[in-house]
Amino acid sequence: AYFDCAATTPVDPEVFLTMQPFFSEDFGNPGSLHALGQKAQAAVDLSRKTIADYLGVDFPNVIFMASASEANSLAVKGVVAKARTSGFEKPHLIVSKIEHRSILNLAEDLARLGEISFDYVGVDANGIVKVESLKRLLRKETVLVSVMQVNNETGVIQPIKKLARIIKEFRQEKILVKNQSRFSVSELQYPLFHTDSVQALMHLEEIKPNELGVDLMSLSSHKVYGPKGTAALVSGNLSFSKLISPYIVGGSQEFSFRSGTENVPSIVGFAKAVEVGKELHSSSHKMTENIKAQMVKKILKVFPKVVFNSPETSIPEILNASFPGYQSEDLIYAFDKEGVAVSAGSACEARALQISHVLLAMGLPKELTNSVIRFSFGRLTKKKELDYLFGALEKIFSKH
Repeated sequence: AYFDCAATTPVDPEVFLTMQPFFSEDFGNPGSLHALGQKAQAAVDLSRKTIADYLGVDFPNVIFMASASEANSLAVKGVVAKARTSGFEKPHLIVSKIEHRSILNLAEDLARLGEISFDYVGVDANGIVKVESLKRLLRKETVLVSVMQVNNETGVIQPIKKLARIIKEFRQEKILVKNQSRFSVSELQYPLFHTDSVQALMHLEEIKPNELGVDLMSLSSHKVYGPKGTAALVSGNLSFSKLISPYIVGGSQEFSFRSGTENVPSIVGFAKAVEVGKELHSSSHKMTENIKAQMVKKILKVFPKVVFNSPETSIPEILNASFPGYQSEDLIYAFDKEGVAVSAGSACEARALQISHVLLAMGLPKELTNSVIRFSFGRLTKKKELDYLFGALEKIFSKH
């Protein structure tokens, strides 16, 4: 039984079938001028259009990447590099304390190298960003704010629209004082707003960058029943040329912002996964809500001392729970022994089994952070898997 969908999902059978021809029949390099190459290029173009249309953005505002971590890196490094050309000697960033490590570690590394300064914006006990704290942290040198739309450990949903309004108001204040020569014209578009929407795609209806008010958005294929190895960085109203500097140079792929031969099968699979997910969103949402409700009821029955760390304002596909008196590592192995795959949090930190920075930021005591299990599931989760999980819960916690 698989309950680790927040780490990765299986490839949808329909997605797999769509990808197959591009491995052995239509295998051309999109950069080649012959028929095979042009067929591959057409497939990439159609995939880009599918995702752009779904997100309500222009065709060139979707850049395909190899992973969401890479997309996050392009968002941060690209904005910082571009800001320097606009006169920012030492750009300032603001990131939430519960961001993915690909954002947090990068900000820390850039600050250590003296390339940027940055501040953490804290969260409340539910893991929601403190709005007033963000207001206080914004300053003239701020070029980027990064807040993930849905947290990958607890599933908490951030008030992205509200945060976007605060950032927009700060920009407008800059415009009002422009005549006082405090800001140059090139500085007026800052700060930009980036959101990591990896866990929001196909889980939330509000996903269009322009409706949310974000400038940059990171997405991933393998979290939505698509293949691994493909992700995207998406821009809203502004073109990438106004937002970022190129990330990998050496070719003209991805509008020269991310050079390298495109992973055609995975790109095609990503677009198909979005198509399928769009059609099934409503029914799958109801199904996962029902699964979560059943799980909460069952866990409370077998282990009444459980503490649920996923607030009401979280997506139904993630349930984070602490089991006082147990260790996360022991529980993971116990579930695995019973044939159930679960995790203690982000797959990117799982091997190190570090205490969750997300739960620490929420103020959870050590007893709860050390005993956490994340159950995550989706539209391909079967009833027999749920029954299998319930059997494992009864067996593992039978002494309680």
